[in-house]
Amino acid sequence: MSPKKGSKGGNKRGNKRKNQSKNTSGESLNKILLSDTLMDNTYTIPRLTSVSPQAFNMDFAHSTPHTPNQYVQQGQFSPYQTGVNQGQVPGYVSPIPIPSQPVSMQSIQNAPSDLHGLISNLSRKMDTMCTKLNKLDLIEERLLKMEQTMVSVTGDLKGVQTKIKEMDEGLSMINKICEENKSEVGKMKKTVKEISDSSQEVKNESKASKEHIEFLESELAELKERHLDLQTRSMRENLIFDGIPEIPDEDAEETVKRFIADELGLTDEYKFDRVHRLGRHTPGKHRQIIAKFSSFKDKEAVRKAAPRLKGKPYGLNEQFPKEIVERRKTLIPHLKAAKQQNKKAVLKVDKLFIDNRPFRPDASRERRFDRRAPDRNNATNNR
Repeated sequence: MSPKKGSKGGNKRGNKRKNQSKNTSGESLNKILLSDTLMDNTYTIPRLTSVSPQAFNMDFAHSTPHTPNQYVQQGQFSPYQTGVNQGQVPGYVSPIPIPSQPVSMQSIQNAPSDLHGLISNLSRKMDTMCTKLNKLDLIEERLLKMEQTMVSVTGDLKGVQTKIKEMDEGLSMINKICEENKSEVGKMKKTVKEISDSSQEVKNESKASKEHIEFLESELAELKERHLDLQTRSMRENLIFDGIPEIPDEDAEETVKRFIADELGLTDEYKFDRVHRLGRHTPGKHRQIIAKFSSFKDKEAVRKAAPRLKGKPYGLNEQFPKEIVERRKTLIPHLKAAKQQNKKAVLKVDKLFIDNRPFRPDASRERRFDRRAPDRNNATNNR
């Protein structure tokens, strides 16, 4: 049953019950009719069993002047016919049987007084019934509301069921994805294990390679020292002349011989294996001249005459590899300091001897070798 129909039907039934039981003033209809027709302050109604129907009918009609004629018709009572106003008031039924024979006034006055109690009981019962009917209407209204609530709850349950179904589908998809992820994780674990094994092998190989590299570095350092020593030996007959003016199309060997004779005051005839200027010609600058003597003895004789150039714009130095030059630069300050202390100090190639003992400026400093390509002087000397 829909809420609309139930509400309409319930209201009709409730209104019908109220119309049957109450008049416009709100008082029980049965109570009003009974009090108008059977009750008067001047007399009491006798018990029905103590009078004849004829006497009750005759005397009752003449002794109730307040009863409307449209509700009572004299001489029309049948034995125990329905009560007064039967047929005149829709839906009304007399609660007590009325005898069809009239009764005398004396009989009525002598009737027992318990009829009032009976009427009062009937009135109370009617009120109780009306109250219960009203409660039934309230119950019906509440049931209708409950029915509407149940319909709403049913709709909500359908929505919840739909959502639960969607959640089940989502969980199924998640479970499927989890299974796929488990499979992928298994593959990844296997791959990681393989990588770990490979990494361990690489570590072992790396350790071996590191040891091998250390060995190679040691060998390289030793080879570099040997190569440096060979370079130094190959340059031991070389001298570098600096500050000699450059003449176009000059003979470098003749220029050096003339410089030795004029500036150093050496008149001996010196022989050279090779003499040339270093680098490219730059206007306004005088390139250095490197001279390789035929004998170490001649080279030393010229080198020892270098102090004669003091105060002149010329320079005379031995040629060394770049690494040796860097080492000599770090030793020269110690050489000067030793001489200021009147100590015997000699710098031989890259070694400093003070008082005939080798001097090491920093024992913790390791020798650093420049692994870059040799300088232009070395390249020129090796040609």
